[in-house]
Amino acid sequence: MRFSRNFDAHPFLKGLCEQCPGKSWEEHGTLDTPVEYLCQVAHAQARFLGLLVEGEQAWQIEDWQARAQKLVVRGEPTN
Repeated sequence: MRFSRNFDAHPFLKGLCEQCPGKSWEEHGTLDTPVEYLCQVAHAQARFLGLLVEGEQAWQIEDWQARAQKLVVRGEPTN
């Protein structure tokens, strides 16, 4: 087994991230190399949810807690 660099989704997108060692192994033969298309999917989902705008990357966002909170509040049922 060969290990390369470590990867973790930004906490902002952790719930959308599908990276795992098995997928990395299938694509790259390592357990910890990010699979680019999975990053692209997570960012596309975040744009759909309004967490990111076109051209933004999760690691560039400084106010990610506020953006996530807006999503939580927006998703609450109204009475």
